[in-house]
Amino acid sequence: MNDSIPTQFDLYNNTGEEVFPNESLPLKTPLLIYDRLISLDAELLSSNSNDKHLLMDQEFLRSLELGECTYGAASCPVHPFVCNFTGQAGNPRAKDILDSLRVINFRSEHIKTLDAELVPWPGYHPGTENDEIHNDYAHQNLFGIRYQDEGGWGDRVGPIPPDSGTHGKLLQYVSNNKLWYVLLHSWVPTSDDWPRQREVLLFAVGPSEDGCRLVGVISHQLCHNLCD
Repeated sequence: MNDSIPTQFDLYNNTGEEVFPNESLPLKTPLLIYDRLISLDAELLSSNSNDKHLLMDQEFLRSLELGECTYGAASCPVHPFVCNFTGQAGNPRAKDILDSLRVINFRSEHIKTLDAELVPWPGYHPGTENDEIHNDYAHQNLFGIRYQDEGGWGDRVGPIPPDSGTHGKLLQYVSNNKLWYVLLHSWVPTSDDWPRQREVLLFAVGPSEDGCRLVGVISHQLCHNLCD
């Protein structure tokens, strides 16, 4: 059997325009794809691994029913994601999550410390350095939370709890049933001198049960309405 051969993964918006070339990602390592899975680590996409825990993670991630990023102005698909985890799985800190994601330059004027095991949503602060990492389900942007429609537009029947649907499956799968929600700007100059891309990179991740990997989802969205 041939081993998997990951290829570079690029993010596109709903018009087919490439919005986040790998060279502008706020990550130290390019994104790779193989058989629907996105990763920073080629070995985690192998279909010939002898690691039963990795194979279980792969199977779980491929089983997730993922649509588009729920909040934001653009139609952006959500993808299953896995990468190596370098922190302490039992009590990961925000810094451990960002280090494992290989974030180049996390910038926030509103998060007091990254050396914390629980981080609240830092709030909405347009026009500032406002990258995000937090554990607040009510302020993540990947999964629907506020209302679940039945019977057409405007027929709203209450909030969607965190332990339901795809988010619930992911929440129950990760270690300690705790997810980290990450929002990253690329923080590079643009044509209008605004020091960032129009898009942001989004993650919802947590350590795998054996503590060796981060598992979750990745997407992107227009910065407008989410953080500016």
